[in-house]
Amino acid sequence: MHAVRVVCAVIYSGGKILATRRADVEGPDCWEFAGGKIEAGETSEQACRRELLEEQGLSLGVLWYLDTIEHDYPDFHLSMDVLVAPLDGARESIADDNDHRWLGRGELLDIGWLAADRRIALMLGTLWDRIFQEEHL
Repeated sequence: MHAVRVVCAVIYSGGKILATRRADVEGPDCWEFAGGKIEAGETSEQACRRELLEEQGLSLGVLWYLDTIEHDYPDFHLSMDVLVAPLDGARESIADDNDHRWLGRGELLDIGWLAADRRIALMLGTLWDRIFQEEHL
């Protein structure tokens, strides 16, 4: 089984986090945290900044490491670095639509997450107050 190394950002703005719909996955469980593959020679932070600028048009400020999720899908092993990206004003620049959802703590399981991303959503629900403390933002 081959391994894929990716990074995702928990984008936090105005008390909510951003979920994005994955276009190449069919069915209801197609939501994920924004991010993408880490290219050769890139750090997780560099890849996250590049992907979020390319995909969402967002320039990130502070990023901090939260966790690494390891998950076996049927065809590959995923290793996903999870970074937190507090971003004032992001909710004004990215509106809720078919491809984006802003979710508060009580809404985290209102959508169908991809399996590895669901693990992050569950962690966020449990540790929300610790992760999004004022001193971290």
